[in-house]
Amino acid sequence: MAVEQQPLPEATPSETIGKGSLSEMEIVDILNNYRTEADLARRSGPNGRDDVWEANVALYWNQFDFSKKASWQSREVMPEAPMFVDRWSSSMREALVITDAWYQVQAPGDSEGDIAQAIKKFTDVWLARCGRNVDGQPVEFGAVFENLMKLSAMMAATATVTWKRDDEGRGYVAIEVVDPREVLLDATGRGLYRIRRLTVDMFRLKEMAKLKDERGKAIFNIPEIERLESALHDEDEVAKSRLAGHGVEISTPRKPIVIDEYLCTLIDKQGNKVESNVLCVVANERFLIRGPEKNPLWHKRDWLLYASAVSVPLSVYGRTYMESWSSVARTFIELTNLILDATFTQAMKVFTIAIDMLEDPTQLDDGIHPNLALQVSGGSAKDVMNAVDMGSLSSSVVTVWQGLKQELREGAAFSEIALGQIPPKGDITATEISASEQSSSALLRSIARSVEVRLLEPMLNLVWKTGMQHMDEDDEELQAALGPEMFQMFLARRRELVGRRITFRATGISSLIDRTQKLRALLSAIQIFSQNEILAKIFFSEQVDPRKLAEEVLSLLGIDTLKLRPTAREAQVSGILENTQQQREVQAEQQKADPLAGLGAA
Repeated sequence: MAVEQQPLPEATPSETIGKGSLSEMEIVDILNNYRTEADLARRSGPNGRDDVWEANVALYWNQFDFSKKASWQSREVMPEAPMFVDRWSSSMREALVITDAWYQVQAPGDSEGDIAQAIKKFTDVWLARCGRNVDGQPVEFGAVFENLMKLSAMMAATATVTWKRDDEGRGYVAIEVVDPREVLLDATGRGLYRIRRLTVDMFRLKEMAKLKDERGKAIFNIPEIERLESALHDEDEVAKSRLAGHGVEISTPRKPIVIDEYLCTLIDKQGNKVESNVLCVVANERFLIRGPEKNPLWHKRDWLLYASAVSVPLSVYGRTYMESWSSVARTFIELTNLILDATFTQAMKVFTIAIDMLEDPTQLDDGIHPNLALQVSGGSAKDVMNAVDMGSLSSSVVTVWQGLKQELREGAAFSEIALGQIPPKGDITATEISASEQSSSALLRSIARSVEVRLLEPMLNLVWKTGMQHMDEDDEELQAALGPEMFQMFLARRRELVGRRITFRATGISSLIDRTQKLRALLSAIQIFSQNEILAKIFFSEQVDPRKLAEEVLSLLGIDTLKLRPTAREAQVSGILENTQQQREVQAEQQKADPLAGLGAA
């Protein structure tokens, strides 16, 4: 059974703040004004994000409007756009998890490194079970990260880091992918609010209403929940179906409730601050069912993360990966269909018929086709029917088509070559590969570091602190990973450890890119020196140790040379066998030199 998304993790202590002179209706009105302002800002402007995102989603699903085409015209869609997105996201995932050391932990005052090592083990446990598939089965972080990269290609990588419990009651740190269209940010960049809209079934919301904080006080406003009625906007259904690729219409009595979750600074109508870092939850844009209360999590940060693939100065939403080549992909598909139409019209001609020469004009009711026999009253075949050419396909059109194809192939090389994968098979030349590397490596490094700094590092920090706040005393998996003594220390000093400045550094993707570039430079140097006998002699005999060179190449390829070396026992056995072989060779040489020596000794 799948775990449904909730506005906040379960069993969270709350701290209700004073509302001052504001009533609940006034608070709801202020919050709705926040939403109206943010929604208008995201949709408007010369490059409104909603229009760009919707166009990217449609391109990923190969959805095109062919309604105005004639019945004979082509309606073919090419697979380039979804393939580029899938390749890019899978390459980013493989680059991230190609090694277990894709992130490091730094703890102040930890001279021996044991605290940092324990924190990494702690975080690894949560990452191994942070996601859930559609059936509610646990999935590791790599699968969640790949979905985030696909979202960042089309829109933006958006996720929440909260505490959840599965059907068996076991707690886990949940990293859940969020539709970026459900998230609204303060477009001014001043961070007055962050809004998230989600839909919860009524029975789930009533279950959540039973939750209490550490003082036994109800977290949600139960009287307001009881006043709720089903509400689901039609535009929300349409938007979700476009991204999912299938319908999400509701025909069961589940009674969906639209919830807006606000983490904001609450100000009154005069612009005076009431409280900052406040949580409010509004249902159906009318009922304040939770809050206002101070941020209930120990880390006091937002548990929702938003990161665009390409950061833009002064823009809170940034740009998408598809944005640079999506228009080329659409033009390529349109031109492909135009070429197919031209080929069809060139092959299938238009005919003129002398109807008065036919004995029965109804013979042509089914059109003209091979082996058609016509009865004519007289004259030759040339007089009865003539073919008319509708034009020919110019070679320049094909040249343009090939140029567009090359632009899209450069996009494919962007993910496969620049990330250190095997170059794609086919007729891609070395010149094309070199040009692709020069044009994409800098941008790719920028995207990789942006993903690591703006998404992965904050996410790791939230995973660590959320897990510390809610860790269970009987979590056997954590105890096995940390050891009994370290586990008890973590359990006893949870709040203190959450308050420490633990730093996470995610370098898995960028380090792979740097390693790949160093490998190409090294192989290029080896090739240059090997082509000249004098340079090769200097390079390999005087300047470079061949053994260290081989180890460096293997290291840049991501191969652990320690695993290739023999163990102590294997080395000992190999030494014994080598000594035995040498003794046999010596005896054979002696026997060969003096055949009677063996008899004399006997």
